[in-house]
Amino acid sequence: MKAHGMTKAITALALFACMGGRLTAETTAETGGRRPNVLLIITDDQGYGEFGFTGNENVLTPNMDKLAKQSAVFSNFIVAPACSPTRSSLMMGRNHFKTGVWGVGPACNILDDEVFMPQFFKQAGYATALFGKGDSVQRREQRPWHLDVDESSVVWGYDHKDPRMFEKEVVADEEKQVVVNKKGYTCDINVDDTIRFIRKNRGKPWWCDLSFIIPHAPWEAAPEYRKIYKDKGYSPIFSPTAGAASRRWMRPWAA
Repeated sequence: MKAHGMTKAITALALFACMGGRLTAETTAETGGRRPNVLLIITDDQGYGEFGFTGNENVLTPNMDKLAKQSAVFSNFIVAPACSPTRSSLMMGRNHFKTGVWGVGPACNILDDEVFMPQFFKQAGYATALFGKGDSVQRREQRPWHLDVDESSVVWGYDHKDPRMFEKEVVADEEKQVVVNKKGYTCDINVDDTIRFIRKNRGKPWWCDLSFIIPHAPWEAAPEYRKIYKDKGYSPIFSPTAGAASRRWMRPWAA
């Protein structure tokens, strides 16, 4: 994430999700007895001006543009200078310095007395999941499932294709972290996991953090997405960069 912004639509979801501690009788009454589901979408290293709905005429993001038109949009969400501090503020609802994450290096250096967003939702009876980037969603000595995340699949570094993923495996009643090698583009794997989780939990409220590692470098856009920009006359450098962003926001979603 860049210091000058995240997407407006993500901001709206983020601000709503921070209501986690109040998802009890008050919120239930306001929604007619039905607790709202929360899908938190975060992209990595994507600036405020890199979407169609914020005025960019070069990068194609039709799905996000459609979401913005259908949603309440908040434009004044302030981020930290880098991804990990911003994520810690979002997950804990506090200034990143107070959480213990002052930079990218200490991404999991979260203080012991901090409470994570999924813990609020879990206490309110929600199913919880996290797919994608794992910065600032766990302490260094813990894993997502130690913080009330029911399902998680966290990408190793910036494997944009055929990724290694950290997942939970139960052996002899003991929960262990294992590395699973998967095939395909990481962003597609994250979306497929999210859709599966949503379908699985149709009958109950759920909270899900879908954190893409795109369009963070290295840019490994599929040929069909690079071609869109190459055919428009863009440079060999810009084409894979924009293609990486467009891959996520041009593929149809169906949950």
